[in-house]
Amino acid sequence: MLMNQILGVSPEPCKEELPRQLLQMSLPPKSTVFLRGNFMLLDQHVSRGTQSPMEESSYVDIAFGDDRKRFAGFHRFEIMREGKPESSSGATIWYSCIACNPSVDRYPFPGWTFTLHKFYAIHLFRDGIAEILKDEM
Repeated sequence: MLMNQILGVSPEPCKEELPRQLLQMSLPPKSTVFLRGNFMLLDQHVSRGTQSPMEESSYVDIAFGDDRKRFAGFHRFEIMREGKPESSSGATIWYSCIACNPSVDRYPFPGWTFTLHKFYAIHLFRDGIAEILKDEM
């Protein structure tokens, strides 16, 4: 991925993680790549609850694609807890995504593919949240 040079991510060789190698209670380091280099963890922040919930959230930024080809973009998964970290008062969860064709100024695929991708991503996200909630019950 050439994106690491543009975004200021370490140009050093990136560590590739397989899904079974990921830890359940911590995030991999920045510049970790997944799925044969098609995804890269660009940034992450885990709120430690030292500031008010309105001032700070936890997030993970993941890049995908290749800026030398026809398809690249970013996903952001973000969570903001409501109330104090030790309470179980709820949370707001966001999923954001942007995709483009970095080689020319046009969409990389027909419009229906973005609709399909959004549907697929939302359902994967929903399944992940359901698994988390199932473990906490």
